[in-house]
Amino acid sequence: MTWAGLTEFWLGSDPGVPLSETDRIPGTAFPAEGNVVASAAPGFGIETDELTIELWS
Repeated sequence: MTWAGLTEFWLGSDPGVPLSETDRIPGTAFPAEGNVVASAAPGFGIETDELTIELWS
C-alpha cells in the first residue's frame, strides 16, 4: 500500500468527548496513533442498509 505523508481526515465530536466515543457509521476507518487504515472491502468497508439510505433521501 502506498504511504501518504499528509492526509486530511475529519471525525467530529463535541468538546471533551473522545473520538473513540463518537457515533460513527459502522465500518468507517478510525484514527489510531496518528494513522488511518482504509478497509479493502467494497465501499471502504462502510456498512449500511437500505432503510438507512431511504431515511436520508
